[in-house]
Amino acid sequence: MQQFGAEALSDKAKRFLEELKKALDEKDAPKIHELKESKFTELQGGNEVPHPDVVMKKMGFEKDSLAMLLYRELHVRHIYSTKKPEEIRIEDRHDAWKNYISLFDRVLENDGIACDFDLPNGWLYDIIDEFVYQLQVYCRYRAERRSAKGAPSAEEAEKLRDIQNHPDIWEPVTVICYLQRLLTKSDIVQVLGQIKVGKATAADVLSPGPNHVSRVWGYFAMVGLLRVHTLMGDYHQALQCVSDIDFTPEKEGEKIFKKVQACHITILYYAGFAYMMMRRHYDSVRILLQALRSRSLESAQTTNQTVSNIAKMRENCARLLAMALELAGRRPQMMGDETVAQLLAQRVKSEDREMLKQGNEDSVLTFKSLFMQACPRFFLPSGALDSKDFCESGKNEALNLQLNLFLREVRQQLRLPVLRSYLKLYSTITLEKLARTAKDTPEGAEEKDMKEEEAVLTRELMCLKHKSRQLAWNNSGAPLTGTYKCLADADFYLDSSIIHIDADFRRPPVNSTYFVNQLESLRGATKGLAPCDLFRQQRSV
Repeated sequence: MQQFGAEALSDKAKRFLEELKKALDEKDAPKIHELKESKFTELQGGNEVPHPDVVMKKMGFEKDSLAMLLYRELHVRHIYSTKKPEEIRIEDRHDAWKNYISLFDRVLENDGIACDFDLPNGWLYDIIDEFVYQLQVYCRYRAERRSAKGAPSAEEAEKLRDIQNHPDIWEPVTVICYLQRLLTKSDIVQVLGQIKVGKATAADVLSPGPNHVSRVWGYFAMVGLLRVHTLMGDYHQALQCVSDIDFTPEKEGEKIFKKVQACHITILYYAGFAYMMMRRHYDSVRILLQALRSRSLESAQTTNQTVSNIAKMRENCARLLAMALELAGRRPQMMGDETVAQLLAQRVKSEDREMLKQGNEDSVLTFKSLFMQACPRFFLPSGALDSKDFCESGKNEALNLQLNLFLREVRQQLRLPVLRSYLKLYSTITLEKLARTAKDTPEGAEEKDMKEEEAVLTRELMCLKHKSRQLAWNNSGAPLTGTYKCLADADFYLDSSIIHIDADFRRPPVNSTYFVNQLESLRGATKGLAPCDLFRQQRSV
């Protein structure tokens, strides 16, 4: 296979490289951002991205110079965005791994936390994001190779040899180790603590300075660890990694992750998904709503590919939100205002939302379909190529494992939406009447059959009671903390054979919030508009 990249150095590419080196030497962050987002995109569109070997030969860049390391990072990302995983050479994967390690070592091997270079916040996040993405791609590529049935072809045998000859690249443990070292090297945890008490601001992390790169990479390393652990199915550890990040929606100005749009949607998507898989559905809803309500994500000011990724992740957040709301036993109107229902209506089909409430096998299939569309692309950390345990599913083994765990939770709650809908109609009801109503049992049923139905109903009610009591975050502290609360829209207790429904849970919805929000929307829409001539005439009269 031939190397990927232009063999000649065009005038446009030469100017780009000269300007990049000059901007890096002068630590001109706005110019570096323009070169990465605009000029390099033009090179990609014109198929003028030169191979790094051509750059070193024609431009005289040293192999380990900062300009060369960053250009190689752009070139590797160009390869991954234009070629399929099976088309990427093992040499490119190896060079990408070495290049990222060299970049991180420039920070990790310095004395103190000061750094001898500076980059825009967006590029610093993209480096961490691409580091995790290439780990994900390689692990899935490796799993696909070991899932092949029968004798491998000559091409497949060569790919297997390439993997065996490079056992040290893109290992999940090593990736986690580097992300953790970036976090430990910086003083970001102490700075975040100072931000919470008002002794520092987000600008102390995001503004250019000697500690800028170290602090920002330390912060984004937490997001990378959240993502890696989620992709491996360790949701508790995933949320533990972001325990120092403040998720409260009120403090809009102090959210560091909101300053980089790709980071903003990533942290909310993965945190919301981790909460859902931990059966903390209310917290999942709370996080996912932030992703859908955020106006800063409506118009991403970055490359077209990033805009597409942000839009896709928001669509996935809507699908996760629809499932989390149903599993939490919440109606959209209970989450504060009518915008929740509007957001779901825009992104999730109405028939899918209705099917989730049916309480039958069609509901399970809908849950499965939405989960498959919205879940991240999991991978297994094992690098074994000869394990018979993975031969059937290959790269989908991790997905099937998480899907089965999720559907087991869904099946446990299959009948609960139906029970909730009936409980909200009564203040008291007997077990026998609810059993006849919910099960559609005829009046002439035998007493023995009714006793069995009541026993089944009692178990279902206890299941509803158990599932309605969830650990909920208290709007302060680490994401894993919280208190147990009844978070369903219908609470009840069982006294002998009579079910008593809590009246507070049956109160009609308050419409004042809806009208206040509509008035605020009208005020925002009419702000700055001049009064029309008719109003002027009325005032003069």
